[in-house]
Amino acid sequence: MNLYFFKKTAGFLAAIFTMFYFGPCGCLAQSRISDAGDTLPDVFAFSDAGNNGTYALLVDKEKQQLIVYENRNDGIFEKRRFRCSTGEAPGPKKRSGDKKTPEGVYFIVSRFSEKDLTPVYGTRAFPLDYPNLLDTMAGRTGYSIWMHGSDKPLKDRNSNGCIVLENSAIEQVGQYVALNRTPVIIVPHLLFQDRETYQAGKAKISGFLMAWNRAFETGSRPDFMRLYNSSALAGVSAWWYDWEKMNKVFRVNFSPLSMRMKRIAAYRHRDGYVALFDQILEARGRHQSAGTRKLFFKSVRGRFQIVGDTYQASGKRPANDSLNPFIKTCERLAETL
Repeated sequence: MNLYFFKKTAGFLAAIFTMFYFGPCGCLAQSRISDAGDTLPDVFAFSDAGNNGTYALLVDKEKQQLIVYENRNDGIFEKRRFRCSTGEAPGPKKRSGDKKTPEGVYFIVSRFSEKDLTPVYGTRAFPLDYPNLLDTMAGRTGYSIWMHGSDKPLKDRNSNGCIVLENSAIEQVGQYVALNRTPVIIVPHLLFQDRETYQAGKAKISGFLMAWNRAFETGSRPDFMRLYNSSALAGVSAWWYDWEKMNKVFRVNFSPLSMRMKRIAAYRHRDGYVALFDQILEARGRHQSAGTRKLFFKSVRGRFQIVGDTYQASGKRPANDSLNPFIKTCERLAETL
């Protein structure tokens, strides 16, 4: 009799715990800022006030969880948690077909609804931009890494490399997604930093990005090139000469061209960083967007060096289009003056 009562009580308490911790639809209840008190994951490196109301999605492969973080004017805070399933093989993805989920900072580049999908992908799917520039530089291969739903019950580590959620969960996650802006940061397990460490790192990154923008705006080639790793200089040189000519055109015929960076966000994975921001050009009171710029950089002997420089939404240009998106924007702005 006592044993029966114990089993019934234990089962009841377990059910209550499950409902409290996960909530409905496989979601974990919103209950804390992080696992380590008043801290935040160390993948966050920088976010300005212009990102208020935007989100970042963190995938913890160890716990098989997707965590939604919200950027607010008063900081970065955990909002929701969901169960997820990642690749059945452990470790970061290295080659096509290895059944591993990549690890790093990626962005959602498109979306599909149920009518576009076969049942195996559930009711919604969000392709990621894997492989990114850092993956390509490291020789990692593969393609079609998606975050999507499923037509089967969710099991831990049961995908071919994608991030899989229950259909009810992927529908809820979809409300936090902005294409080419929302990051999906995939880590083997979460590590945390205190708020003071985050603020100190943010100040250092801010100084670095402002130095980059100032050298770019003034056309100071030595100062600009000094911020790049030698491996990335060839890519810069391919368009810098065109920029020097355009910069001279503005100074002689119009007014000096000014540049602003808006909605800056930077994320970290191991020793690598990705900064994303809107680049705005201005002359004589007229504005022109050059698109969303993406810088990959690392800390080398105590100072940041850019190892890759590209555009988030303009990475796939027509083969016959030899002009850098920034140079094209300069030309369009000059035509309006």
